[in-house]
Amino acid sequence: QVHDDCTFAAAIAKQALRTPNSTALSFKESSLTFVQLGHKVNLVAVGLRKLGVGPDVRVGICHSRNINMVVGMLAILQAGGAYVPLDPSFPEERLTYMIEDSSLEIVLTENALQGFVGDLKTLANGVLKHVKTVQELCDRSKHDVFVEPKPAAVSLQNLAYVIYTSGSTGKPKGVKLQHSSVLNFVTSMVQTPGFSSGDVIAAVTTICFDIHVNELWAPLLAGAEVRV
Repeated sequence: QVHDDCTFAAAIAKQALRTPNSTALSFKESSLTFVQLGHKVNLVAVGLRKLGVGPDVRVGICHSRNINMVVGMLAILQAGGAYVPLDPSFPEERLTYMIEDSSLEIVLTENALQGFVGDLKTLANGVLKHVKTVQELCDRSKHDVFVEPKPAAVSLQNLAYVIYTSGSTGKPKGVKLQHSSVLNFVTSMVQTPGFSSGDVIAAVTTICFDIHVNELWAPLLAGAEVRV
C-alpha cells in the first residue's frame, strides 16, 4: 500500500532525491543519472503543460526505444497527464483508431518518426493537434526562464496510462490504469521479487504491454538502473 498523497511521478522524484548521482537510465553509450533524469523530465513537463496537459489529459507516446522514450513517458506523468503508448511498428489503421478513441490531441515522438506521426495526424480526422518531439520540448523549455514546476494537482484516482488490448475479438479496447493501481503494483514488485539500487535491469518489452511497468517503473522506484 502506498501513501495517499503520493502519485507515481512524485514517488519517482522522491527516489531521485535519495540516489541523485546513481545511473537511472542507459541506452548504448548514453546514460542519465537520477538528477539528470529529473531535470530533463521537468523541462519536457513544462512544455507539455503549456500545451494544456493536466490531470486525466491523455498524451500519446510514439517513440523508438531509447532514453527519450522513458523521459517522455515520465514527463507526461509529471505534467499530470496519462500516457498512451503507440508502437510505431503497429499498422497505421490501428494507431489511428487508438488516437481517435483516446481523443489524443498531443503525441510525443522523435525526429525520425515525425513524418510517420504526421501521416497519422492526417488520418485521425482532426483529433490530433500537436506532434512534438521530446527533445524539442526539452530544448524549448531550456531557453525560457525556467522555474521548477509545482507538482501537478493529481490524485491517486487520476489516470496514469491507457493500454490498448490486441483487439483479437474486435476493435482494441483501452484499459485505463489509475495512479493508485500502478503504485500498488510497482511497490509490491520492488518488494517481491525485489529490486535494489545496485541492480541493472534490461527493459526489452514494448511499452504497449503492461509488463513495461515492471521493467521500467519498478527498478526506477527502487533506485536501480534501467537499460533500454
